[in-house]
Amino acid sequence: IWIPLTVADGTTPTAGAGVTGALGTVMRPEGITQVTYDGKPLSSETFAGTPHLLYFWFTGCPPCVRTSPLLAELDKTYAAKGFRIVGLNADRVLEIPTTDEDRAAYARKNGGAFTLAHMTPAVQEAYGAVSVFPTLFFVDRKGTVVKHFVNFQAKAALEEAVQVALQ
Repeated sequence: IWIPLTVADGTTPTAGAGVTGALGTVMRPEGITQVTYDGKPLSSETFAGTPHLLYFWFTGCPPCVRTSPLLAELDKTYAAKGFRIVGLNADRVLEIPTTDEDRAAYARKNGGAFTLAHMTPAVQEAYGAVSVFPTLFFVDRKGTVVKHFVNFQAKAALEEAVQVALQ
């Protein structure tokens, strides 16, 4: 499934074109719903008008283990300023044999107090067929990707991206 995205120039990328590195891409993957760990629906509309980070990760991913505590720190600092973090776990799509309880415990151990949901194949495709973890999309209030990272990033780089998203 390819959910259309609108790019800043008004065009729509084709399947496989992805958004990797596509700063200025407006993320509007409508009709995609993930399920949070506590069973609540989570859609792209949930964070409309809210600066946020989409953090794609999986349980046991070494750079994710290093990234999660940094994101937890940023969440504590910037949540009061309206910045939200959504961790999209890829375990089910990657067929990693862990339970929801294991995933939640892993997230708690690594400081994840932010929103956690299961990545679906549809959302994976909508965000450029994410296949390297972690992948992070920082999105501003307009829904525009202002920073995009793949793999571990230092806290300073992540914090700068949060500040850009908040502008």
